[in-house]
Amino acid sequence: SQPVSFRTLQAISSDRRGESTKPIREIITRDYTRLDPATFTPSESGHPLRIIEDAFCQSVEQGRSAARQQLGPAKAEDLLLEAFEKAESEWDLLGRESAVAIAAVCLFRNLAGMMTKRSAGIRLGFHALEDLLTEYQECLRDNTRLRAVGTALQPLLGNLVFKFNLLEILGQPTADEVEPLVALQGPTTGAQVLGAPDSTDTAPGHDVPSIRVTEPSYRIPLTFDFYMALQLRRKGCAASSLPASVRAALDRVRHRYAGELCRKQEQFVDGRTVVVLTDDKKVSLSTPGAVPGLMPD
Repeated sequence: SQPVSFRTLQAISSDRRGESTKPIREIITRDYTRLDPATFTPSESGHPLRIIEDAFCQSVEQGRSAARQQLGPAKAEDLLLEAFEKAESEWDLLGRESAVAIAAVCLFRNLAGMMTKRSAGIRLGFHALEDLLTEYQECLRDNTRLRAVGTALQPLLGNLVFKFNLLEILGQPTADEVEPLVALQGPTTGAQVLGAPDSTDTAPGHDVPSIRVTEPSYRIPLTFDFYMALQLRRKGCAASSLPASVRAALDRVRHRYAGELCRKQEQFVDGRTVVVLTDDKKVSLSTPGAVPGLMPD
């Protein structure tokens, strides 16, 4: 009963089987979708994309007006926004089918807003994650900023005490608040974030900082994904929610260090390293080469 809405959605959802399937399209979809301006909601209320988004939250008509003021959409884009506006006007938000009408209106506003934000972002040079990318660029060789990155990294490796779940496997997401059944506990390892090297007479420079783990001696490239994960961690993101590539890099360090720590018998003897069970029992060694046993209370 809403012919404009029907035709608009039918055109948008049409099957484009005749399109090219070149690898570049797959690369862009895989690697650059997260930079899409359509997904970017700036925190500044006066940002052009924020103004457009807020206007489309009110109605397609207001969003269309805001788009004209910010950049002046192309004729084809304005015609499409006109179709969205007509489709929105077909629905009665106060009628008997108000729930369906609200869902339809929200859909048209979202689609129109995303399309307009993408167009405006491309023309004006805005993209999603631009704040993080700028921060990452500024800290490539800035030791002060990189020290702050190291501060966010240290809790993932262990603060005052290194604690490792002896039953976990490499890459397994684990909740921060869950106590492991069998845990290896000992001195923590440290990490130092090093800036990207400049060019020298013997080696070319590059733009990727690195993380040097103290023990075991090991380096991890501080890629943008890694940097973004650490920033999310500082804002309260759980370690289990970090990207798989970041978890794998950290787990490799933790597993290597735990493997070396398990073989340092002198640290078990003097009590610096123990195996902790869930009932607060601790397993240690009385002398090097002895059979492991429970420590007395």
